[in-house]
Amino acid sequence: MLLAPVLLAAVLYLPCAGGRAVLDVDEALYVHAAQGMLARHDWVTPYVNGVRFLDKPPLLYWILASTYRVLGATEFAAHLPPALFVIATTWLLTRMAASLAGELAGLGAGLAFAFSTGTYLFTRETLHDSAMVFFQVLAMDAFLRWYLDPERPTFRVLVFSAALAGGLLSKGLVAVFISSAIPLTYMLLARAGPRLRIGPALGGGALFVLLAAPWHVAASLENPGFLRHYFLNEQVLRFFNRREPLDFESVSLPLFLALIPVWLFPWTPFLATLAFRPRPGSTDDPGRRAVARLGLVWTGVTLAFFSLSARLEHYAFPLLPPLALLIAISLSDPEGEARRAWVFRALGVLGLLLVLVGAALAFGIGGRGIGVSAPRSPPLHAWATDFGPLLGLPGPVVAQLLTPAAATAALLGFALMGAWWYASRGEGVRSILALAGGMLAFGYLAHLSLGICEDVVSSKRFGLGVGKICRLGDHVVVDGDYETANSMNFYQPLPLQIVEGSAPTLEDGLRYPDAPRLLLSLPDLEGGWKSGERYCVLAPEERLSGLGLSPVHVVMSAGGRVLACNRPLN
Repeated sequence: MLLAPVLLAAVLYLPCAGGRAVLDVDEALYVHAAQGMLARHDWVTPYVNGVRFLDKPPLLYWILASTYRVLGATEFAAHLPPALFVIATTWLLTRMAASLAGELAGLGAGLAFAFSTGTYLFTRETLHDSAMVFFQVLAMDAFLRWYLDPERPTFRVLVFSAALAGGLLSKGLVAVFISSAIPLTYMLLARAGPRLRIGPALGGGALFVLLAAPWHVAASLENPGFLRHYFLNEQVLRFFNRREPLDFESVSLPLFLALIPVWLFPWTPFLATLAFRPRPGSTDDPGRRAVARLGLVWTGVTLAFFSLSARLEHYAFPLLPPLALLIAISLSDPEGEARRAWVFRALGVLGLLLVLVGAALAFGIGGRGIGVSAPRSPPLHAWATDFGPLLGLPGPVVAQLLTPAAATAALLGFALMGAWWYASRGEGVRSILALAGGMLAFGYLAHLSLGICEDVVSSKRFGLGVGKICRLGDHVVVDGDYETANSMNFYQPLPLQIVEGSAPTLEDGLRYPDAPRLLLSLPDLEGGWKSGERYCVLAPEERLSGLGLSPVHVVMSAGGRVLACNRPLN
């Protein structure tokens, strides 16, 4: 039974790692940085678009570059690491909950994490967060095992220290701060526990320094100003929402909190059973109490941190493992059968409503009863929030999304009703598996929907087009900000130049004397267009004529944008 969460997670996340485009903005930066490491044979200084990119730690780039070396720089290789981290984190949570609170708790913890809305959506991009969450769970597992049974202190302290170093190399100081604050808060609240011996403490500290220090030292030696930019600007000032340039919009705290139940769907209602649980009775054992206490402290510390810091939607991802542990306690509570029955009834009613919504959408599609908005112009600046592109979907794309939306609502609704049906017959394991099955369907249909939105959220089509007609020495120019088309870097080897825009994510790297000239004025582009060298420009359809370029040979158009060249294709 304990293998079920890991196997089901592999069934969902591994197939969905392939067959989808690299997304513009953040994902494109990270997957391309790993390409630069391989091309330059430089494992210290990441480069993006020919420019030093020192905003983030290197572990994700190292993993991606190693994956590219084995599988090639493919979309599957670019998306594989987050999938593997989710599967590994699922295994850790399953193992932690099962060993301390029983097999049913292990099943619930693994499934609640891997098959929650947030875990799936937040890992659709290759970001640093999936690695950070894995190392955070590894650290908490090592801490709790040491706390409950300090007979092997050295090994568990070394695992904790290695996990801290992995977190620092994955996400920076935030990972170390949160992963250290949770155990300290836990022990302060417990007012009891084992003491850390000097020997294991020194060994753990030495291992942390050995793993974490070399890259930081090497990067500071190779890149003047690294420490100030990397630690002060990208971590401290980012925490206070004072990063320069401020190219993202912090989500308000009320909205951040309100979205947490959404990210935890469909498991959110089970948290309510803990709130109405009577005082611990004879069925509570130390392991279950320890898991529940860790889940509460972990959640509280993480929430407190992000209540004070700048926030994006995906910053809620570190909350999902501790909440999954709390859900596991709820699902396996021997005294909570009556409370769980009410939750499953509520899920059954919600399932019926979702089926009706799916039927209404299907009827509207078939009868053409649902109107869509007119096509919208592509933005010249990147969206400042994670899900901002959903606000700019053109009408035809929205129309295509209605069919998978109807199917998602119907299949998820049937799964919720199935979970209630199994629960009403006392088949708790099958009811939990039914919820996971509904989210499995959700995941595959969301994967299909992302493909429908490809031309809105990715510039893959244009990157492939440029790769077919341009060679080294040719020029590729983007009208607007670099981040609106930076996924082209992944699909073709030429640097992108920018006209009538900027490159906020590359601003620090452009200050170095070895940085190429990427920012062009309109006269610069006009002069290059007539120079005899091959130039290609990507621009929104309505802006192409306003650039004043001649001659213009259209290569392709998609999503309201046009790729044009100053030479005929043949």
